[in-house]
Amino acid sequence: MKRMMTKIITICLFLFTTLLNASTFGYIHDLNGSVVVETNDDKNLFLNAIKGRKINNGYIIDVKDASNCEIYSYDKRTFLRIDSNTRIKVVENEDTREVYLLEGSFYISNRNPEISKKTFVFGNFSQIHLTDSNLWISSKNLFFDQIYSFGAKLDVSDKYRGIRSSVDSTVMVHVSNSKIEEVPEFENELDLVVPDYIFSDFIINKEKYIIADSLLYDLNEFNLIPDFDYDYTPIKQDTSKFGLNIKSGASMIYENLYFPIGIEAYFNYDNFNAKIKFDHFLSSVKSDLKINDWNNISSILSIFENFNYQNKLKTVSLQIGDINNITFGHGQVLNKYSNVHNYPIMKRKGLKFNVNPINKHSYTFDFFLSDIAQIFNSGGMFGYHISYHLSKHLPLTIGYGSVTDLNQFSELDIDVKSPVTARELDFKYKIFENKKYKIDLIAELDGIFFKDEIEYFRLDLNENDQDVMGSGKSRKGTWGSMLGAKFESTDGHKLQTGLHSNAALYLPSYFSSSYDFEKTLIANVDTTNLFFVLNQDSDLFQCNDVNNDGVCNNNDIVFLSKEMQTLFLKDDYVYPTIGASFCYEYNYYNKRGLKFSGMYLMDNDDKSSESYYTFDIELYSKYGYIFKPLNDFSFYIHRNFSPTSSSILKNNLLYGLKANFQVTDQIMLDVNIENVHYDINQDALVEDVASIKSNIIYNISNPSDIIEFRNQRILENKLILFSPKHNWGKNGVLHKWFKNINPFKKKNREASDEV
Repeated sequence: MKRMMTKIITICLFLFTTLLNASTFGYIHDLNGSVVVETNDDKNLFLNAIKGRKINNGYIIDVKDASNCEIYSYDKRTFLRIDSNTRIKVVENEDTREVYLLEGSFYISNRNPEISKKTFVFGNFSQIHLTDSNLWISSKNLFFDQIYSFGAKLDVSDKYRGIRSSVDSTVMVHVSNSKIEEVPEFENELDLVVPDYIFSDFIINKEKYIIADSLLYDLNEFNLIPDFDYDYTPIKQDTSKFGLNIKSGASMIYENLYFPIGIEAYFNYDNFNAKIKFDHFLSSVKSDLKINDWNNISSILSIFENFNYQNKLKTVSLQIGDINNITFGHGQVLNKYSNVHNYPIMKRKGLKFNVNPINKHSYTFDFFLSDIAQIFNSGGMFGYHISYHLSKHLPLTIGYGSVTDLNQFSELDIDVKSPVTARELDFKYKIFENKKYKIDLIAELDGIFFKDEIEYFRLDLNENDQDVMGSGKSRKGTWGSMLGAKFESTDGHKLQTGLHSNAALYLPSYFSSSYDFEKTLIANVDTTNLFFVLNQDSDLFQCNDVNNDGVCNNNDIVFLSKEMQTLFLKDDYVYPTIGASFCYEYNYYNKRGLKFSGMYLMDNDDKSSESYYTFDIELYSKYGYIFKPLNDFSFYIHRNFSPTSSSILKNNLLYGLKANFQVTDQIMLDVNIENVHYDINQDALVEDVASIKSNIIYNISNPSDIIEFRNQRILENKLILFSPKHNWGKNGVLHKWFKNINPFKKKNREASDEV
């Protein structure tokens, strides 16, 4: 009799809760990282997600980078696992349950007998009706939806032409605006497309992400109490999030030992985030490095590590602070420029502005400024690039870019200015495209324009192989060209090759990763170098008359901007060149990657056999992909164009290693090793400027975080009383409790622990 009454009461409670939550989709079961819930009420709040938070009809769940979120429907018949960088919208009607994939990807498991409401999933190109189904869907490909079905029946339709298809096997399905097709060959590449948790947990242990029958039908009276019976009314709180870090460690910077201490504060609000830092480097040794000098604009601006804004459509973005890997066109003028190297000796804070419309087949606009502080010193490098895609019928994209350094001597204490400007015109024509890859024909024309006309000699050989002087030459600028092809696959591979033809004095990738270190060269005068003899009275370079005899003699010092350095080694770069380039890049869902590029040029003249090379290598891994504590890892080495026969110019070489370890939830270990090469003392000697920095970073939560954490713990304490997973496992709290006091313990069956 007691058992019968208990069942009746339980059923009544369940029905009451169901009616109470008629407009409720479900609740957040678990989450990692940063997740935002966007409500659709009058206040339109943006709420930080917490376990147990109710998800009502019309809510949008925004899962940020390196994060995920799990959601159960209120009736436990639908389970969602939302991946990082994903936005979904849920709609709960009287007859239907709908999940809209706005961007990103997610996994869904659905148990839906005919008596229940119908469940639908909507992608960019597809509409899917789920019964007893399990699938993973992604909209990350711009040309089609990727749907991976796990053997249950799916009714799939497209959004444009009314095409329908039924899938009842484990297979990848691509749905575009023109067709629905199964792609069985993806079976061998599953780990390259579907997230790791699906590949490792679903394939190996198929029950983990499938709602078990026992969870629906074999529940005892206590399991039937839903997780959301408590009224989780959204808390009226500040939607912003503050954070505070303190850090300390040890650093070896240019052979001097420092003990840095610092404070980092960050602020996140919707589409805006900022991070500021205060660093001070303690040392017992006096140094000429002005790394603690707060009397200049560069040091003051270095406080702002990042200031980022992005509109809700992600079509417009603004970034102030550290800028990385900026490339225009195909990289023949501006290639992977960064302003972050050699910190804290160099403190550069730049600006980057982007416009990328939703319609990718239209135009894009990019603008950058390398260092805001140099503007106040009559210098600074800036550039812009605009591209336009003609049409679908004529798939040609035309781009135009310009980069200018107002004064390459801006960081030197001299009166002479040396501006330089480079312009490029790039082309891309799509010659082939399918569901797996595309091939483009690419080309670029570039010009570098000098401040003044450069006069130079070059050595020619006569029939008797005796050195003679050729006629003098002059240039106001120089040019280069490239013709090649580019291959891109949907699984993260990119390949680019090109053939090059350049005029004399031309340097491909003039503004590269090492530009800040090679834009000026301080050198001793060599009267045997005919360039200096010809131009010793010119204002193209500044001569420091060390001997005080009124003329530039041997051992006197000259300051050379980058376009003048092409003549420093007598006959280097003074002939036209031809060559080839190769670039390969692999990116696995931003988790790990490899980049390699190189170029080889040789003089296009039978009077010279000089050759030149450049190469760039980068390895990286993120989000604990190598092993869990390693959040971020990268290794890079870059050498811009150098003659193969000489190693004099070392300032075009830089390399380094970065690693970030998550020791605990609040403690991180950050390691940064970097070597750059330039004349740090301005004594006409290029030196190896090495730095080894290690910091322990401790995260301190601000009061609002503490309140949020306290609210979450309260909710978790309430949830623990009603969660089958946490309570009815072998170590479950209620399992142990009821084991001692439940009079029906011998008759009750434990629900499955599988979810």
